Amino acid sequence: QDADGIMGLQPPRARARVPSVLTSLVQGEHASNAFSLCLADTKGLFLLGGKPDLVKMRAHGALTLGTVGGAKARYTLALREIKVSGAGAQNGTFKSLNLPPSTYAPTLVDSGTTFVYASTPLYRALHTHLHSQTPSLQREGGKVCAYLSEAQKQSMPSLQFVFSNGARPLLVRPQ
Repeated sequence: QDADGIMGLQPPRARARVPSVLTSLVQGEHASNAFSLCLADTKGLFLLGGKPDLVKMRAHGALTLGTVGGAKARYTLALREIKVSGAGAQNGTFKSLNLPPSTYAPTLVDSGTTFVYASTPLYRALHTHLHSQTPSLQREGGKVCAYLSEAQKQSMPSLQFVFSNGARPLLVRPQ
């Protein structure tokens, strides 16, 4: 199935009048108190309860991300670095942004949005690199928005997210 969608997953709150989908499933004994959410370009997987077979998941290209021990947020990941590629023909060659590790902490994953929130130094480094690789972009609706033609999308750099737990890097290509 080729489809996009968002399902918000919030931790239970004592003051919430309406329980989250996950809380309802756990309370109704339809799922144990655990979940996984996997997103891909053309397919996704949503698991409720238990742990998936990681060998089978990796065989299908799934990336397993460890969380930061003792983190206050449930979805805090141990991101060590973001590497950037060159544009066009140089899209497979990655280089470091040369930022200190503290720039990447904390890293939160929110299944309810497509926005990325970054520290100011990380935002500036990414913005500078993307702008240097794609100087022909015409800004629309502010300094961070642009409409891209197919050719411009193909020439955009890719990002590689490197995690501290030794998982293979996550490659994010422009779409």
